Amino acid sequence: MKAGKARELYKSEYMISIAALVLGILFLALTLFILYNFLSFTSSGSITISKNMAGYMLSEMTALIVVSALLIALGLIFIYRSRRELRR
Repeated sequence: MKAGKARELYKSEYMISIAALVLGILFLALTLFILYNFLSFTSSGSITISKNMAGYMLSEMTALIVVSALLIALGLIFIYRSRRELRR
């Protein structure tokens, strides 16, 4: 592969990695915002989940947190890899 094509490939991979990182952070922020709206904080320091959040919503929020973490991790890994290759 020519050096110019490889460089362009790593540049596009770098941009996609940044997009994945930003998307993961946005998913995490959205998930935490939704969870915060369903949580009730009492004066004694305990946290309760409202009845609307019970069951399937809690598992969906957990899945969103896992997807967010994966997107952030993959974004960071590929940003590191493509930056290292672009320095060569």
